[in-house]
Parts: sequence; C-alpha cells; structure tokens
Amino acid sequence: MAKYLKPEDIKGDDLVYYIERHEGPFAAHIIGGGYGNDSNVKKEFGIYPAPKTVHHGHYIFTPRSYQEKFGKQVEEKVKDPKYIDSVVKNCEQAGHNIINSLIEISKNAENVSSYNELASLLEDYYQKTQKYCSYYVVAAFQKPMTKLAESVAEKYAKDSSERENIFKLITSPSKPTRSDKEQDDFLTLLIEQQKGQDVEKKVEKHSKKYGWLAVRYLKGNPWSIDDIKQRIEGVKEVNADEKLELRLEERARIDSDVTKFINSIDQEERDFVRHVRDIVYLRTRRAEYLDEASAHILPLLYKVADLLHITYDDMLYLTPPEVVNSLKLQKGLSDELRANMLERREDFVSIHPGDGSSIIFSGRDLSDFISTRPVLNKDIATKQKEVSGDIAFKGSVQGTAKIVRDSEDLEKVSIDDILVTINTFPHFIAAMERAKAFVTDEGGILCHAAIVAREMQKPCIIGTKIATQVLKDGDLVEVDANNGVVKILSPRSAK
Repeated sequence: MAKYLKPEDIKGDDLVYYIERHEGPFAAHIIGGGYGNDSNVKKEFGIYPAPKTVHHGHYIFTPRSYQEKFGKQVEEKVKDPKYIDSVVKNCEQAGHNIINSLIEISKNAENVSSYNELASLLEDYYQKTQKYCSYYVVAAFQKPMTKLAESVAEKYAKDSSERENIFKLITSPSKPTRSDKEQDDFLTLLIEQQKGQDVEKKVEKHSKKYGWLAVRYLKGNPWSIDDIKQRIEGVKEVNADEKLELRLEERARIDSDVTKFINSIDQEERDFVRHVRDIVYLRTRRAEYLDEASAHILPLLYKVADLLHITYDDMLYLTPPEVVNSLKLQKGLSDELRANMLERREDFVSIHPGDGSSIIFSGRDLSDFISTRPVLNKDIATKQKEVSGDIAFKGSVQGTAKIVRDSEDLEKVSIDDILVTINTFPHFIAAMERAKAFVTDEGGILCHAAIVAREMQKPCIIGTKIATQVLKDGDLVEVDANNGVVKILSPRSAK
C-alpha cells in the first residue's frame, strides 16, 4: 500500500459508502484531512495508516481496505485497559486546547485588516484545527466497542430482555456531555420562567454559554437571546419541573445500575464496560469541542470572505490553503480559482490522501473520475412505502415527517412532528425536544440519536440508510420502534 492515497489507487470496487455530511471542501479539508492524517493518527492512537475518506458532494465514502486495516488494529488496541483511558484524557486536553487557541486567534484578528496578517492567522487556525480532527477517528471505534458490549451482555444475561437492558446500561455515556448540561440548564431556566420569575439576564447568559451548539461544520449562527426565547415559547406547555426531575432521576438510576452490574462481573470485563461508556461519551464530546471552537473563529472567516469579495458560503467551496494563498497574492481570487469554486458548488469530489492535503475534482475532471467509479453515484430507490432500521428506543407513534438535512432545516420541526435526519448532533436538541420520535439514516446504538432517545424516552429508529430519501416533508408516517419499521400512512401529495 502506498504511503499516501493517490487518486489512481482508488478502485471503485474498494469504495464503500460511509456517511453523509453537509460540508464543503473547506470543512472537508480540515475534518477529513485530520481524520485521515497518517502521522497525526499514528502519534495520537498508535495506529497506521489512518482511515481515508473520499467525498462526493455530501456523500462520504471510504476505501474498504483502509477501514478494515484500521478496525483490526483498534480491536487489538482496546484490549489494553490503559489505552482508552489515554485516548479520552488526550482528546479532552486537545479539545480544551483547540478552543483556547481559536479564541486567541479570533481576538488577534479583531484589529487586523492586512492580507498577510489575516493569511497567517487563517493558516494557524486550519493547521491546529486539522491536527485536533485526528480525534474524529473515535467514530471508527464504534464497531469494536459495540462487539465488546454485546459479548458482555450475552455472557451475563439470563434472557433476551435482560440482555437488552444490560446492553443499554453498558452503552450509556460515562458522564454528561455539554449538550446534556445545556438541557439541564435550559429546563432550570424554563422552571423559573414558568414560576413567573424574570429570566432576562439568565437567558442572555444561557445564549453566551451554549450558543455555539448551533454551529456545525462551520455552518449556522450561535444562538441569540431571541433564539432562546423562541425555544422557551415552543415548549412553554411542558412541565419543566417534572421533566428535569425525571432526567436527573434517570441519570442517577443508570449510574446506580451500572455500578451494581460492574461489581457483579469479572475485573477484565469491568474495564470493558468502563471503556465502552467512555467512548460513547467521547463520540459526542469530541465533536462538541470542534463546534465550540468553530463558533469562535467565525468572525475571522467572515472577514476573510469580505476581503476576497466573495460570500462566506462561496468560500466554503475553497480549501483553506487556497484561501490563504489568495490572501497572500492580495488580488482576490484568480479567474481559475473562481471558476473552480463555481464548479464545486455544482458538484465535486474531495480526496484526503493522508498528508493533510486535499485533491479536488470538479467539472470535466470530475466526470472522468466518477465514470470509472460508478459507486460514487449513490442512487437510492425512493418509491418504497416503508423503511426499516435498528431500534434505539421502543414505542409506536404517528406524526408528520420533517426532513432535516442541515441546521437551516431544524426550525421546520414543530411539536409532535417526526424528526427524520441523516444523523443527530448536539445542536439538534431544541428540535428533538419538540419532536415526537426520531428516525435516522445512520448511526449505531452508541450514536447521539440513540443516547438522546433513551434520555427523552422517545421512539427512535436508527441506521435506516435511506429514510431521508424515501420519506418526504409532510408525509403522515407511523414510527413503529417496537419492530424497527417506519411506514408511510399518507403521502404528502395525497393530502
């Protein structure tokens, strides 16, 4: 295998669909480039080579050969009791560091207007952020950690019901994430508001403390005071006191049950349980660090886009090195780069070889590349009347489907709607509070949607693969999370 992945080495029969993410070349360079950076992943995880990604628009593929080799090494690494402890500790430290670094870079950018100074700050930003994104390979730990959880549950369960309960305990996060704490604080705020107290200052404090949760892949804007007020208005009928009490009681019950279970099993398996729960926590927390850091850097990125006389949305179709080089030239975008940017808005393929760089195809080059790799044209059969997936939390409800593909779609979700999405993230919380049930294309039992569904006790079906393609906004659907099936009862066009 070559040291770095080359386009000519990517074979169509080796590519497999991985995930869908709405990120352009700018964010893909940072996240995909960090996720697949061989030297950084080897340094932080002791694994080589790193898994690689090939982005075709919003769809992300991975060469099976790289993914399998990485997975086998992870399975061996997690047998060491100290390994996961080290991963969690190092990721949390790196997360705090990237937030502090981007705060400092953003402050330094406030009084800077020259091309070269902004280029230097932007370069510092994307290099440090890409290095942090090596921790995104934690997502690839899900399969081996799920196997561990299943093996422990199978060994100690007397029947299928007990096996399911043990598995849920093992796959609960080891501690609350920042989005968990935000929900607690929001309910506390709602309780005070419902009691007639003046919460104006507390609303402002809440928006400043947690506003970054609305930012994902450099898209979205931090929650404002008005956003928090609208959220309060949207759930004003909720018994916040009771809901918070139930959340805290459930969290305490899970911790108590986990402690009892751990005390009843062998020492080696105690370590397995602890490590699975740590990885469940880290899957969400490592993304929260990046989202919070990204919210701080937005003013710098807006300033750079203005200086180059392009919109911020257009700039996200360039790579950070391309933007830095354009700043250094002090002439704005070249005609060639501007043409490339416009082509990429139509469609693109972005490859991350393993050295932190990006190779991008668009226009005619894109057509030539895809023609020999037809798997990149991800076609979905959309005439189905139902989809199926894995059960994250049982229950059966009916409601109106609302398809959420990115942050801008979240406001579509009203009370008692069915939230249908690719996957959920911390900034989905307000919409998840309003929704009656959740259905996702992606995710395993350790994913964010599954965890939140168990906390909110709402029916949830994950890993359907095609729900966002089959279901349409306005469809009346039944989410049968007792059997893992979503049925279209009445299509939107029939209403």
